[in-house]
Amino acid sequence: MVSAIFFAIGFLALRGGSQSGLLICMAVATVLAIAGLSGQIRFMGHLPFTVSDGSFASIYILLSGYHVYHLILGIFLGAGVTIRALRGRYSSDRTSGLSAIGYYWYWMALFPVLVTAMVLLLPPGA
Repeated sequence: MVSAIFFAIGFLALRGGSQSGLLICMAVATVLAIAGLSGQIRFMGHLPFTVSDGSFASIYILLSGYHVYHLILGIFLGAGVTIRALRGRYSSDRTSGLSAIGYYWYWMALFPVLVTAMVLLLPPGA
């Protein structure tokens, strides 16, 4: 979630004409995605259940794995944007590729919040 905030700040900095702002924010967002990936993998390794423990466990592990996949892809996209920002490929009027990656980045940050809310708000046995 915090990485999406840094992505948005970097995007707004670029729209304001600051390529260095985009570079710094994207580097921070990518590092935060790496930290999120390592935390997610560590968390999944210590779950008190397995897929054979029922449908809730199976769905939870599936959605956690889905998030891991998106984090890995997001890290590659973030590294690509950071490298392209280092080369000066973005400007305040050339942001279409960055906008497309932004939609993905926000989904990557919002998905675990939605899954957690779903798990907490659904009644038992639903």
